[in-house]
Amino acid sequence: MQLTLFLVNIWQIPCALTPNFGTIVVCRALGGLSSAGGSITLGMTADIKEPDDQGFAVAYVVLSSAGGTTIGPIFGGMIQQWLSWRWNVWIQLIFSVVTQIAHFFRVSETRATVLIDREAKRRQKTGEDPNISGPNEIKKPRLSTKEVLSVWCRPFEMFLRKPIVLCLSLSCPGS
Repeated sequence: MQLTLFLVNIWQIPCALTPNFGTIVVCRALGGLSSAGGSITLGMTADIKEPDDQGFAVAYVVLSSAGGTTIGPIFGGMIQQWLSWRWNVWIQLIFSVVTQIAHFFRVSETRATVLIDREAKRRQKTGEDPNISGPNEIKKPRLSTKEVLSVWCRPFEMFLRKPIVLCLSLSCPGS
C-alpha cells in the first residue's frame, strides 16, 4: 500500500510541472496504473475489523470515496477560479502526502500470511523454534506469469469492450 501511495504521489509532480497536455495525460495514466489503494482498502477493513463491526468501517470507506468525487469538483472549481490550474495538482499532492504519512504511522500490516511469516522469523531468530516456517517460505507462487498478465489485462479489455466502463472512466470530475 505504501508503495502505491508513493508512486501515485511521484506521478503528481510531473503533472504539476509539465508544459504540455500530453505529459499530463501520460503522468495521470501512470499514476492510475500505480494506484492499488482503492482495490485493497476493503480487504484491509475486513482484516482489521471483526465481521460484526465492519459495517461502519465499510460505510466510511465508501463515503470517503463517493464524497471525494462529489466535493472534489467544488473545491477544484474554486481553486481554478482564484489560482493557477497547477494548484489543483499541488493541493491534491499535499493531501495525498499527508494521507500517506498518516497511513504509514497509523495502519499496521493486516495480511495474515505476512504476520505469520514475521512471527516464524522471530521464533527462528530467537531459537525458540528453529524448524518453524512461515506460509510464504514453503509454498510455490500461486499465480503463473500468464495468469498475472490475464488479470492485469482484464481492466483494459473491459475499458474497450464495455460501454458503461468506458463512459464512467472517461468522465472527468473536477474539470
